[in-house]
Amino acid sequence: MDITRTECPQCGSEVTGLNGRYACALCGWVNHWSQGTADLPGADEDPDAPDPGVASLPG
Repeated sequence: MDITRTECPQCGSEVTGLNGRYACALCGWVNHWSQGTADLPGADEDPDAPDPGVASLPG
């Protein structure tokens, strides 16, 4: 994973992100997920994903 920086095209502030994916805390701008520089991990690589064998409780 690489920490990247760019200028927010909406408000001009500097934003940092991971692998070219950004979200500006000042104005709310976010870039599209496909603009990143690396593939996103799949659900099977998510250490916080729920166990598929465990049913979730109703909300």
